[in-house]
Amino acid sequence: MVLSGGHALFSTVALSFNLVFQTQEAGLNPFQLVLVGTALQGTIFLCEVPTGVLADVYSRKRSVVIGLCLLGLGLMMNGAVARFETILLAQLVWGTGHTFISGARQAWIADEIGTERAAKVYLRATQAEQLSWLVAIPIATVLANRDLNLPIILGGACLIGLGAFLALAMSEDGFQRPQRHDGSAAWRSFGETLGASTRLVRHSPLLITVFCITAFYGMASQGFDRLWVAHFLRNIDFPETANPVIWFGVIRMGSAILTIAGVEFVRRRVDTASHAVVARGLFLINFFQIVSVFFLAAASAFLVGVIAFWIAIALSFMYDPLYLAWINQNIESRVRATVISMTSQTDAIGRIAGGPVLGAIGSVVTLRAAMVGTGLSLVPALLLYTRAFRQGRPQTRPEPESGPAQGA
Repeated sequence: MVLSGGHALFSTVALSFNLVFQTQEAGLNPFQLVLVGTALQGTIFLCEVPTGVLADVYSRKRSVVIGLCLLGLGLMMNGAVARFETILLAQLVWGTGHTFISGARQAWIADEIGTERAAKVYLRATQAEQLSWLVAIPIATVLANRDLNLPIILGGACLIGLGAFLALAMSEDGFQRPQRHDGSAAWRSFGETLGASTRLVRHSPLLITVFCITAFYGMASQGFDRLWVAHFLRNIDFPETANPVIWFGVIRMGSAILTIAGVEFVRRRVDTASHAVVARGLFLINFFQIVSVFFLAAASAFLVGVIAFWIAIALSFMYDPLYLAWINQNIESRVRATVISMTSQTDAIGRIAGGPVLGAIGSVVTLRAAMVGTGLSLVPALLLYTRAFRQGRPQTRPEPESGPAQGA
């Protein structure tokens, strides 16, 4: 909870007005906004699997600590100079830090307390993150009113401090490090873990379907995440009672409150141990995300745009813990961080492939057209869910200690 809440608190302080900073201070156009996001996702694509394997071979705790420090450094670079080139360079450090945390954090908690309990903890952690939003957004709003880059720099510095704290406070009792005695053995463990993870995915039709869904979800997320602020600033009429910085704080506060309620509903009503229930829940979330994005794309009235945005954001946070529970149902402990990192890499592929296209549509056609394209990007995922329903949950076969991981 400290890890999830602290990470969300300081990241939200840093990122609440990051897109406003990039749009207004740095003057990035829609294509440049998406290109910055694509640089971030390209770094994630290249680094996800190697850092995931390192977490499985060496230490999930160390991976998280290193990741937090790199995240903080990247954010401080991002806010230091309002120039496209500097912001683009910062994505390389920021993205590398993200990959050290991605997979390692989820695998760490699953091994510490077990996969079934972890599914509930993921939901609680999401709520802790949203409570952190409620604390962070007013702080970020006050800081951004003074200078748009101030919350970015301070949030990054606090993430580095969180990493230093967790280096001392974080336990790691459930992780079983592979045996190794010299450098060559360490490289062999690295290769064996990567190979076992690849075989597990290749022999599981359900995991392959999940990876395809992830790619389309990443494509849609990239367009939404990078363009919604520009869409609000250019296409939606803000009330004149306060400047847009204040209204963006209100928008984010409202989305956090709605998300807490939505995640609580999922926590109470959804059986996260059931493949069928989780898969159908994810299908419904994606369907209503498409509807909400279409409403946002068409909105000109401030209230309509805000409500559509709130629904889309709340659904995305309800999606994440269910998706993690779905993945954990079908992977083994010794390759958990690597496989989760592979899903993040697949998400990055979707973002890299689709993000620039949506950004170009926003620059050449209109931002409304780009938002419509964002919603359409999720439609193939709905069709893939129907395939996942038929495939059901695979049963893994017992295997020798030294044998490769395989899916049935």
